[in-house]
Amino acid sequence: GKFHGGIFAGDDMDRVLFLKTINESKKYTEKKNYRCLVVVYNFFSEDIEFIMPDSTIKSLKCYEESDSSFQLFLKAVNSFDTGIVNIREENIEFEELKERVPEHIYNKICNSLEEHQGESSCYGLILSGPTGWYRIEWDKESKVTVTTIILNHKNSVFDFTFSEESDGTKRIFELLRIVIQNKEGGVYIVDELERSLHPKVSERLIQLFIKHAKGKRTQLIFTTHETSMMSQNIFRRDEIWFVEKNEHNASEIYSLDKFSERYDRKLDKAYLEGRYGALPIFAEI
Repeated sequence: GKFHGGIFAGDDMDRVLFLKTINESKKYTEKKNYRCLVVVYNFFSEDIEFIMPDSTIKSLKCYEESDSSFQLFLKAVNSFDTGIVNIREENIEFEELKERVPEHIYNKICNSLEEHQGESSCYGLILSGPTGWYRIEWDKESKVTVTTIILNHKNSVFDFTFSEESDGTKRIFELLRIVIQNKEGGVYIVDELERSLHPKVSERLIQLFIKHAKGKRTQLIFTTHETSMMSQNIFRRDEIWFVEKNEHNASEIYSLDKFSERYDRKLDKAYLEGRYGALPIFAEI
C-alpha cells in the first residue's frame, strides 16, 4: 500500500490509520526498517497525555518508586493554601470500586488487570474524578491493592473524602500529579489549565513543572484564557501562542515572537488592548 500523510491505503483502498496498521502487524514490526514507526506509535500512545475537563482515568505505569513519589506528591499538596493539614492513605477492597466509579471506568480497570496478568513488572494507575481519588496497584502475583485518601482540614475534627473537596483542590491534585510524574520524553497537554484555580496557583504549578523538568526532555502545552499568565518572567516570547478564527471560521495560531516586543512590556495589558489580535469581536444586540 501507499502512505498518504497518516492514511494507509491498501489494495482495496480502505482508509485506515497507517501507524495503527503497522503496529498491529508482526510482518512490519519485526523488520528493522520499520522499527522507527513503532517508536513513533508508542510516542503517541504512551508519551502524550491529554488532561481534559472530563478526564477520569490515567495510563498505566511501573511503580517501583511509587512510595517515595507519593510522599513527594503529598508534600507538594500541603505547600498550597488549600486548608489541608494532613493526608492519610486508607485501603479499600477492590470490589468497592464498582460502587464508587462509573461502570465503564470499572470495566476498563478490570480489562487492564487481565491484560497485565502474569507479567514480571508491577503496575499501577491513578484514578481521579468527582467520585474520588484512588491509587490502584497490582504486583507480579496479580495481588491488587486499592488506596484512597482521607483529608483533614485546619481547625476541623472531621475527615473529608476527595469527592467532598472543592473543584480547585481537585484540580491542584490533578495537575500536581503531572508535575511529580514529569517523565522523560513525556508531553502533557492540558485544556484550560486555569479552570477553578486562582491565577497565582496556576502560575505556581507552571513554575513547579519547569523546576522538575530541568534536564529532561519533557513538555507542557496548555490552553488558557487567563491573561495574567502572559509573563516574560515565566515564558519566552516564542512559547506564547495566540489562536484566532479566520474568515472561514477556522483557527489559526501564531506566536507572540513575531511582534518583537520589548522585554519590559506588560503583555496582558497589550493583548487586551488588541495589539496581538485573537480577541472576541462582539456584534450589536
